[in-house]
Amino acid sequence: MNMSIGFANWDEAAILTDLINQAYRGETSWTTEHGLITGARVSEDDVRQMILDAKVQLLVLREGEDAENQRTVLGCIAAQEKEGFAYLGMFAMDPERQNQGLGKGLLAGAEHFARGFWPQIKGCKMTVITARDTLIAYYVRRGYQVSDELEPFPSDESVGQPQQELQLVTLYKYFL
Repeated sequence: MNMSIGFANWDEAAILTDLINQAYRGETSWTTEHGLITGARVSEDDVRQMILDAKVQLLVLREGEDAENQRTVLGCIAAQEKEGFAYLGMFAMDPERQNQGLGKGLLAGAEHFARGFWPQIKGCKMTVITARDTLIAYYVRRGYQVSDELEPFPSDESVGQPQQELQLVTLYKYFL
């Protein structure tokens, strides 16, 4: 397998939008929020804005090359420096390629990138829906610590409509 992690390209916005929405709201992903939240997780315009935003680094895991030198998008994760940490979000893997260790590699790659890009950071942080015990456990196995910092799920329609009251918990991974 010829894989690499690089920055998102403008022409990948539609592919990334579909990938993120399938991973977050599709029925086949083990990371899905299906049943908890309805509606799209992200719009193509949102993805394009992230690609253009110099403060956000949207990293993409790609595989192989076809006859036109096109690489298949397998996953993505956004990184942004916030309050002395690299905030990681929009972490999504192609549901058909989950459970193969690729997400673990992409997450480790994003952490490595963050350490080099923002050498002053203390570590990485992210927010996860508290109802997602399996997902929180996944991050704990990757060295993240669950904090006591809770916040309500945003009521912004651009991230979907919660079907119940939801909270986000902040997870931290400190660099040594």
